[in-house]
Amino acid sequence: MASAIPAQNAQPNGQSARGPASAPNPQAHPQAHPQAPNPQGLDPALLDVLACPADHHAPLRLGSPADPAAPSLTCTECGRVFPIRDSIPVLLLDEATSRGPSLDSAAGR
Repeated sequence: MASAIPAQNAQPNGQSARGPASAPNPQAHPQAHPQAPNPQGLDPALLDVLACPADHHAPLRLGSPADPAAPSLTCTECGRVFPIRDSIPVLLLDEATSRGPSLDSAAGR
C-alpha cells in the first residue's frame, strides 16, 4: 500500500516554505536588452541575430542609405535594402531593392 507523503514545500495556507509569493522585482532581474525598441518596432535582440539572406550572410543595419529612419534594413556588405512591414522584416531577396551600382556589380551584371 502506498502511503501519502506530504510535499516538502507545501504549507497549510498554500504558501511555499520560503515565504509568501510576491510580484517579480524588475531590479532583481534586469532585462537582457534594456534598450527600447527602435522606431521601426524591432526588438534590439532580434537585430542582433538577423543577417542578409544572400550567401555572405552579412549583418543588417536599420534604415536605408538615403534615409536612416526608413522602415527597412540594409545589408552591410551587398547594400540590399529589405523592407520592414508591420514591424516584420521581409528578408526575401526578391523583395530587396538596390542602393546603387554595388548590387549590380555584386551580381555580375
